Amino acid sequence: MGDGESKMRITITLINCITEKQYDIQMDQEQKIATTIRVLQENLPEVMEGMKEGYLLRSQRSQRRLNPECSYRQENIFHGDVIRIENN
Repeated sequence: MGDGESKMRITITLINCITEKQYDIQMDQEQKIATTIRVLQENLPEVMEGMKEGYLLRSQRSQRRLNPECSYRQENIFHGDVIRIENN
């Protein structure tokens, strides 16, 4: 069954900094952050309520701005982390 690697699933919390609503979501650690945001925008548009074009994503733990074109693993986002969606 493949090379023996299993996909690492993580659960994170997204916080919309305008509404302060929190969303716990689970995904594969290799998934691009942008993919998660796109899927949420399509299926749960209130996640992005009040956000302007050019919003930014920030790790609450490290306070680093995240590159949405990277995967969670590449951005050192781990199970239990919190990502804040902020207006730029």
